[in-house]
Amino acid sequence: MEIQLSDLPQMPERIVFYGAGLITEQIDSGEDYSLIKRVISILIVDYSLIPNNPRYHNRFTLYDPESAMEFTDLIEIDTLELPKLPEKADNYLWHWLRFLCAETMEDLDMVAQASPKLKKVVGRLLELSQDERARMLFEAQVKEQRDIRARERGAMEKGIAQGITQGRVETARKLLKHNMLIDEIMEYTGLSREEIEKLRAESQPSGE
Repeated sequence: MEIQLSDLPQMPERIVFYGAGLITEQIDSGEDYSLIKRVISILIVDYSLIPNNPRYHNRFTLYDPESAMEFTDLIEIDTLELPKLPEKADNYLWHWLRFLCAETMEDLDMVAQASPKLKKVVGRLLELSQDERARMLFEAQVKEQRDIRARERGAMEKGIAQGITQGRVETARKLLKHNMLIDEIMEYTGLSREEIEKLRAESQPSGE
C-alpha cells in the first residue's frame, strides 16, 4: 500500500515495477512457481491519476479485453483517487476513503457511524491524538523544569564566582596594607597586576 499526495512522474511504471519485485523475490532458483502468492498493490493518491476515467476506484489485472478473461490474479493493482470521491456514499470503501479525507470532527463522526469497525478506528485515532497532545504538554513541562534548573544553576555558579573574586580582592587589600610586593600578591591571589595596582590606587589617601 502506498499513499501519494503529489503527482510523481511515471507512477504506473513505478507501481508495476515494485509489484513485480514482490513477485520475483518470493522464490529462489529451483523452487516451484506454485509457492508464489498473490500480490495486491494499493495506490491511494490525492490527485487525478487517470484523468479520462471518472471512477475513483479502479482494479487492474492481467486481463484480455476481447475475451473478457483474466489471465491470472497473481498481480492486482488497485488505484484510489481521493479527488474523485463523490459527495454521497456509494459503497463501504467510500467511508474508508472519507476517513482519510476527514478534516473536521463532523467528518469523523459521519465516518464512525458507517460501521462498528470504522467507529473503532476513529476512536483509536482520537486516542492517539490525545496521547500526542499529552506528550507535547509533558515535554513542555519537562523543558520548563530544565530551564528553571539551568537558570538556578547559572545564578548559583555566578554567585560562587563573584564570591571567590571578592574574597581574592579582600585578601589582596590586606596584603597591600602589609606592603607585600605586587608579584607576590599576584601569585597568592591569582589577580592580575592591573587589578592589584587598581586596588592599591584605591587604597591610597586622596591627595597623595
